[in-house]
Amino acid sequence: MLRTHISLMEDMGLSRISHKPYEKKKLIIDKGEVDPKSYGAIAMVSSGEFDEEGILKSFSLRYWAIHPDGRYEIQHLFELEIKSEGKRTVRISGLSVLGRQVALDDTKAIDNAIEAIRRIHINLRDREPELPDVSAILRDCRIEDIIGEKLQLPGFHLRSRLYFPVTTSFNIASNNNGRPELALPLEAIRPLLGIRKNTLDIDHSYIGEDELRVRAVLPEVGRKYEMYSRLRKKKTGSKNSRALKISQRELDVPEAQRPRDMVEASWLVEADKKQ
Repeated sequence: MLRTHISLMEDMGLSRISHKPYEKKKLIIDKGEVDPKSYGAIAMVSSGEFDEEGILKSFSLRYWAIHPDGRYEIQHLFELEIKSEGKRTVRISGLSVLGRQVALDDTKAIDNAIEAIRRIHINLRDREPELPDVSAILRDCRIEDIIGEKLQLPGFHLRSRLYFPVTTSFNIASNNNGRPELALPLEAIRPLLGIRKNTLDIDHSYIGEDELRVRAVLPEVGRKYEMYSRLRKKKTGSKNSRALKISQRELDVPEAQRPRDMVEASWLVEADKKQ
């Protein structure tokens, strides 16, 4: 089935507000959320590659499930391969859901899967902290009927949206380890800390200057505050590190000009030892 490239982008929820063509070679949108009940977490990443003519040629929508005991696993929700047919038209040459192939001659199944991707992108592109209700989206788009089996979605649940079972070993510190080491994929830890990337809606993105700032007035008392977040990168020899600091200060009050540090986090960036 042939589609125009712009219609495919719109169907997938990836069109720009201006409807102008996307100029970059890569697409990245991410978002993360921690479940406050279990301390499990999910980081979701949407990415794509474009050819020399600006046509989307491959697409991946995946998420990292970070379990309360420190284990993590990746789930490839949707993967697409797209073939350019010239004159800004394309054909979907491959589509899989959690590794299961979708029949390309079943146009209704393809449309339902694309609709699920669109609904997820609507959430990923907003400013809100909550992840999409993936279980409900897959149910409403009848994805399990298309695949023909029940799909396991670690970290997601129909009743509570996010859900991680808590096991007896989830509290590592109780096993005589007061400061357990937590190793996470870099593309997971950034959105979990709110350091989001969004190459479509760049005003929602924490890239470029690696700094976010917001100001607000409390109208009841007429006091003005500023809050900002800064990410700093450092390289010492062969080691790369990152430091995140979130601070606030009250404006127009001289004695309170010194910022108040609210949250600080730092981590090392290392090669994956599993490779």
